[in-house]
Amino acid sequence: MAGTIRESTSGRPRSDIWLYDLERRTLSRLTFEGRGYDPVWTPDGRWVTYYSYGDQLSGGIYRVAANKGSKPELLLASDLPTLPASWTPDGKALLYSQGNQGKYQSWVLPAPGSAESKPRLFSRTTFNEDGPMVSPDGKWVAYDSDESGKYEIYIEPFPGPGAKTQISTHGGRGTALWSRNGRELYYAEPNSWQLMAVDVATGGSALRAGQPKALFKLTATSIDDVLLDVTPDPNRFLFGRMQQEANAGSTFVTITNWFDDLRRRAPVSH
Repeated sequence: MAGTIRESTSGRPRSDIWLYDLERRTLSRLTFEGRGYDPVWTPDGRWVTYYSYGDQLSGGIYRVAANKGSKPELLLASDLPTLPASWTPDGKALLYSQGNQGKYQSWVLPAPGSAESKPRLFSRTTFNEDGPMVSPDGKWVAYDSDESGKYEIYIEPFPGPGAKTQISTHGGRGTALWSRNGRELYYAEPNSWQLMAVDVATGGSALRAGQPKALFKLTATSIDDVLLDVTPDPNRFLFGRMQQEANAGSTFVTITNWFDDLRRRAPVSH
């Protein structure tokens, strides 16, 4: 897995992308220039895409080879916060969020070598829309939006246009993640700090969503601390968060095998 580690070296703040091998339990640094944030793997596992700025690198979205065999390559230059979210399963496009004067919108960036070269706007409203996550079949995008007056999770067709479906019922914030088979969507409910799961049926051109179910209470104190992933093995749920400890720099915490406990407390249908 890839994550961001923030630290202070000689009084200067740093933020780099690191790789953690879940089997060998080894942590290795991937980036050495700029300040790296929000790493996202390409579907083939060869590249890690991330946002960087400052410290010898111009602002924008970069990619770097996961085997450390290349220097960072700029994919999109931007002076605005530009945060990668997810690649389409075929690797042909990257969805990302870009902030401007406190408002975020979702964009689609064609992959290097594509016939298209310019990014296009995916957001179709003037509200904050953030964290676009493509479904495993590449036909839907989940994201959060404040169009109702508070943040909720929505799903709409990709590449669109099409009708959106509200997924959360009592607020939803941050990245919403699909299960690997595309039948569930997971998100954080900020008011209760619960991790929620929703059954999703995406047959044909229609989408049907079930009632949100609480899985367990999160230990995070900020929505930015919630980093979630679902492994290819449906029996393993991965939860990681960045944790600051006094006088100890940054610690990257990884917790696995949540599903054994979840089955006992709140089974999720598959």
